[in-house]
Amino acid sequence: MDEPERNAISVSRLNIYMSKVVSHLTPLQQLTVSGEISNFRRYASGHCYFSLKDEKAAVSCVMFAQAAHKLNFKPADGMAVLADCRADFYTKTGTFQLQIANLEEAGTGELYRRFEQLKAKLAREGLFDQAHKRPLPFLPRRIGVVTSPTGAVIRDIINVLNRRNSHYELILAPALVQGDRAKDSIVAGIRQLNSLGNLDVLIVGRGGGSIEDLWPFNEEAVARAVYASAVPVISAVGHETDFTICDFAADRRAPTPSAAAEIAMPEYEQLEQLLHSRETQLKRGLLQQLRLADLHLERLAGSKVLRDPAEIIRVRQLQLRQLTQTLYTLSPQRRLEQREQELDQAIRGLSQGFNNIITVSDQRLSAAAWRLNDLSPLKVLGRGYALALDQQQRPVTSVKTLLPGDSLELILADGRVQTQVREIEDIKHG
Repeated sequence: MDEPERNAISVSRLNIYMSKVVSHLTPLQQLTVSGEISNFRRYASGHCYFSLKDEKAAVSCVMFAQAAHKLNFKPADGMAVLADCRADFYTKTGTFQLQIANLEEAGTGELYRRFEQLKAKLAREGLFDQAHKRPLPFLPRRIGVVTSPTGAVIRDIINVLNRRNSHYELILAPALVQGDRAKDSIVAGIRQLNSLGNLDVLIVGRGGGSIEDLWPFNEEAVARAVYASAVPVISAVGHETDFTICDFAADRRAPTPSAAAEIAMPEYEQLEQLLHSRETQLKRGLLQQLRLADLHLERLAGSKVLRDPAEIIRVRQLQLRQLTQTLYTLSPQRRLEQREQELDQAIRGLSQGFNNIITVSDQRLSAAAWRLNDLSPLKVLGRGYALALDQQQRPVTSVKTLLPGDSLELILADGRVQTQVREIEDIKHG
């Protein structure tokens, strides 16, 4: 038995037929549709593309530039509107859509209302306070990521991290980032990574999308899990213009997942340049300190007496140890060892210089002591002379200052004698 002949038509003819059917359905050519704007996009041409949705369904919409220019408000996702439109069937893609002639605001959409309510509630509880924001580690070694294992986000994060600094370990907690089960999956990922106990920073995020796509990151459970995380959290949800509750609860918000990787990891070459710059500054400062120490030593060498040269050495050694410790903190180990050898040589030179100065000073002091001994009045008294003091303990240098009966004290080489003037005889010289 022969098979009946099959009459097939092309896809393009089918779509043309559907377009004619839709355009000839009079009730569909003049409509007012109420709904909530979702995934709104305006192109350079001025044309606007978006969806209108309610709790159960959504429909694609286009508003051409001529109509869009007449709007007296700026459409945005989540906005409830009334749309004057007509039904259309786009033959190129086989898409049923509405051509919008005019839009009127009808209030804030349900999702945005829930968003603002939860945001206000958590803000009152202090979950967004800056006082709770923790600083991110300067150079993380272990980075946790909560996102989809198959999306572009994880690849972008890894590419950026590898480009900036390959010395890290990444731990991925695979999670659903869209749909009804995404909320619990994200919370579980955050808690799983926290249970490891040795992460430095945690990135939570996904790529861009409509408010419905991003909604799991607006859930209260996710915000509280981010706030409770023992590891500092970077929120990287959507594009730069997208804000979620997760962004406000996190320690840091990144405009995109790639930006989150840049925030988390400093660039290795920049670190090398910073270390080199710090090393140069320390070297210059150390040399300046040594030059100042040399000048100070020259001033000390020019003084008559060095009261305590050992204390000066201890002060210089303490300063050198402090400078050495600073250099150790900011410089690579092998370079520090070279600087320590130079410092040891400088210390030996300082010590030798001080020893030479001490020797010279001792010799000068000994010579001065001998000269002082030769001029000492006590040495003169030892040859039979005496020193006479009046009642005010002033030396008597002339008989003209005395009267008979005055008391005198005679100081001899081995003691003192109290006596009284009985008679005065003035010896005439010449």
